[in-house]
Amino acid sequence: MTSNPVERAAPSLREVRSLSNALSNTTALSGSFAQFIGALAPAVAAGALFVSADALAQSAPVGPTTLPTGGTIVGGTASITQPSANKLQINQTTDKAIIDWRTYSIGSQAWVNYTMPGAGSVSLNRVTGADASYIMGKLSANGTVMLINPNGIVFGKGSVVDVAGLVATTANISNSDFMAGRMKFTQPGKPGATVVNEGDITIRDAGIAAFVAPGVANRGTITANLGTVSLAAGNTFTIDLYGDGLVKLAVTDPVTVAALGEGQALVQNSGVIKADGGKVLITANAAKGVVDSVINMTGVVQARRVTQQADGTIILDGGENGTVNVAGTLDASAPKAGVDAGKITVTGEKVRIASTAQIKATAQEGKGGTIKIGGDYQGKGETRQAKIVTVDAGALIDASAIDKGDGGMVVVWSTDTTTFNGIINAKGGQYAGNGG
Repeated sequence: MTSNPVERAAPSLREVRSLSNALSNTTALSGSFAQFIGALAPAVAAGALFVSADALAQSAPVGPTTLPTGGTIVGGTASITQPSANKLQINQTTDKAIIDWRTYSIGSQAWVNYTMPGAGSVSLNRVTGADASYIMGKLSANGTVMLINPNGIVFGKGSVVDVAGLVATTANISNSDFMAGRMKFTQPGKPGATVVNEGDITIRDAGIAAFVAPGVANRGTITANLGTVSLAAGNTFTIDLYGDGLVKLAVTDPVTVAALGEGQALVQNSGVIKADGGKVLITANAAKGVVDSVINMTGVVQARRVTQQADGTIILDGGENGTVNVAGTLDASAPKAGVDAGKITVTGEKVRIASTAQIKATAQEGKGGTIKIGGDYQGKGETRQAKIVTVDAGALIDASAIDKGDGGMVVVWSTDTTTFNGIINAKGGQYAGNGG
């Protein structure tokens, strides 16, 4: 584990605005609307902290026709049948049902299918045995499947999930809370348990994909257009699926161990997440000193805005003790005419934007979006304020309008030290529009 760097006292606050579109150093800043409030100090030497989840399981210890075993209905009404050697069918006739399983794994040639009353129905599946779950084959449902395994869950390479919603977690919930609609997962699983996706997960329109565990990694593909994707490192959490129609997830107990391995980030995305018209939330709640970096984003996160009424939001939040590293692509652009771009927020105790990062909230024929790195303008609002923000040379942060429309807004903020060598654009459209 690396130690935290010594933090320097901040110089006086400084705000910089300019109309050019290239930033060359920490004192000459540019961009149609780039605001740097905080400490613009000499370059801070820091090595890359990006890591992979190589220590995670590479193959599943289950046979190709493996199916869940020992299923018992403990809430609601449902039936479990096995129409063939490699298929399990669950027919649920109530909107909510709870099934306790001794084991819950699906082999590469196996298929588990849920038929529920509708897309708003939920099946809670709880593993009571000592084995982790390996989903290597096909899982399908016309409603939401919640899979609880305190030992960990792996969606392996080649697996296919096609459901209205999916919650995969190591935290448990009481039967009474679930049946009453109180989605409070207050019972932590094993401290070092993880949820990993290496497969292909598709959530139907407006559904949710939520992975919550002490360690979470996506190395596959998750698609949830018009819906919500949440990767969260935490021991316990609550989720609001009903309320005002907006899915809300809050981690309630910080992680105290490096679940994905010594020095490894608690949440890792090296794969692809797509939630066009929806929202992607990647969060980590860690006790101080557990790991130096809590979120590593080397893959692609896309939440493009497809209509003016649709969402298009990406949030990466490392909490008050965590470092967030971005080396991949964050895309909340608006490719259709007449649609404004979305919003991107990246914050934590420390934020590092690497040279390979592409952070885009551009609009083809609409207003550019809003990008916040380390906090809101002048530290106002409710956005968490980072202490240290570093943006490496080559990194692109773009909130421009492409053809027609005004440029958006980019804010880079820290309360202590900001080191910027990247590029910011917030230009107006090439045919019509003003800079941000």
